[in-house]
Amino acid sequence: MRSAAPDAAAETFRRVLKRNPENVNAIRLLALSYRQGNKKLDDAEALLRRAVGLAPAYASAWRALGALLGERHKYAETIAAFTRACELEPDDAEAWAGLGNAYSLAMCPAEAARAFARCVELQPDSPDAQCGYGHALHSCGDMPGALRAFRAAIACRPTFGHAYWSLANLEAFRFDDAEVAAMLQQLDNERLTESSDIHLRFALGKAFEDRKDYDQAWHYFHTGNQRQRMATSYDPMEMEFRLDAVRDIFSKEFIEQHAGKGCAAAGPIFIVGLPCSATIMVEQILAAHSQVEGAAQRPVLEQLVNAIGGHGRGGMRYPESVRDLYDRDWRALGEQYLKESHRHYPTGRPISIDKRPGNFAYVGLIHLILPNAKIINARRHPLDGCLDCYQQLCGQAQEFTYDLLELAHYYRQYDTTMKHWHDILPGKVLDVHYEEIVTDRDSQVAKILAYCGLEIPRPATTRSSEHVCQPELAGAPGKWQRYEPYLGVLQKQLNYIVDELPAAARDVRL
Repeated sequence: MRSAAPDAAAETFRRVLKRNPENVNAIRLLALSYRQGNKKLDDAEALLRRAVGLAPAYASAWRALGALLGERHKYAETIAAFTRACELEPDDAEAWAGLGNAYSLAMCPAEAARAFARCVELQPDSPDAQCGYGHALHSCGDMPGALRAFRAAIACRPTFGHAYWSLANLEAFRFDDAEVAAMLQQLDNERLTESSDIHLRFALGKAFEDRKDYDQAWHYFHTGNQRQRMATSYDPMEMEFRLDAVRDIFSKEFIEQHAGKGCAAAGPIFIVGLPCSATIMVEQILAAHSQVEGAAQRPVLEQLVNAIGGHGRGGMRYPESVRDLYDRDWRALGEQYLKESHRHYPTGRPISIDKRPGNFAYVGLIHLILPNAKIINARRHPLDGCLDCYQQLCGQAQEFTYDLLELAHYYRQYDTTMKHWHDILPGKVLDVHYEEIVTDRDSQVAKILAYCGLEIPRPATTRSSEHVCQPELAGAPGKWQRYEPYLGVLQKQLNYIVDELPAAARDVRL
């Protein structure tokens, strides 16, 4: 019955609008009913734009438009909508929170922090606003400010597991005894939500790891993962079949057949790999360059893939549907990627980064639609990389991280797919090893910049790149050895990949 409610409400608002097409409140409510049912989002956006066009001072419509545009990853327009809402109602805490979230998604942390500061000034007892403020301050490098904000969020809501997990992710932060005791006490709280329970377990894992109690740390990481896995619907075989199809269709012959048909404009830099490998480190090295925009994880390529999936005859999905593309489509797709991705450029620098680890599956497509794009495969010792994944709440599209066997299975598929791209596109992808960056920073930074066609500063590194190359910011190489008794599944599944690594990545010891 609940799923029918948005449809019933929509019908009511449509009847109102038949009698009065310029009833802006009915227009806004009809758009919200579409959004609630996750249906007709194009119509919902058009309705909200009509509402603010008819009533430019209608703050609630601007706020609703901003929320919808944010969900649709149109960040520049999201910022504009929430900015207008804040101008119209300067004391609306919800509008300031929306603006803060919009700036955060657009990777403008200083602006996000200012918006959240106003929000918490208006509503200091909002744990969500305090947490958003903390994340913005963290991104700005204000660790003391972030610490205060996260602790304020916990004071507002002692069961707020997300805030505890946010504290755990602050550099150099260590939980004190009272905070550990409070988290353990909350695990016995019958009113604790499942989400907060999971976040608390991951935070406790970090707390006990900092105390070098690796058995207790493993207990909380492992039980947190078990609970999180039950909340997902990940199918490892579906993923394997999809990657098998990608490798089969994007053969050497297929690549040669369609080469030279894409958009010849300078493409972005794609950073692919496994989550928690070296993707963040590589991104920050590149973003320290004056010509590079660190726009991070953007969904544009995935959206193009979904669109291609609806292109094929007979309901064929991607990747099979690429066989039905016309010659002109390859260039059009590249141009569309560049157009859509510009929405995510906060500073407008000429070269942008697309750091979405799962894009490793689309290297062949990237090459055909954007032949001048650069692709960096960020690698790390498989056991270290998989362990760090297991110690993180990675979010949507990374559900494979909550089970060790599924994690190993995913890594094998990733490894096989990257070997395929190296085989059919020799020299196209640059492999960068985390351990080599840590041990030989200057030469690795120079190699990355040279591959991307960027001028190498003198000296070769900047202060920013020196900062991000510190191992404590991404996990000490060889960390897996502390948990070796629990990693038998990973070792059995991945040792053959370990044997193929360069010595600097393979032979690291704590």
